[in-house]
Amino acid sequence: MLLTKRELEIVSTLSETLSDNRSIGIILGLTERSIKNHLTKIYDKVGVMNRHQLIQWYYKNVMKERI
Repeated sequence: MLLTKRELEIVSTLSETLSDNRSIGIILGLTERSIKNHLTKIYDKVGVMNRHQLIQWYYKNVMKERI
């Protein structure tokens, strides 16, 4: 898997809540800045440019494996 457990947790929370970085941080007990940093690294790892593309990637590549 390309992403760490924490990165997957962030993407999963994003896909479930469609929340902003602050809200995701509150849910996961991280700072808004940490979420932003994680998302930047995640975008680079999976080759996307924004949240919308990341959620599409997540459902196509991660959720498909779980079904």
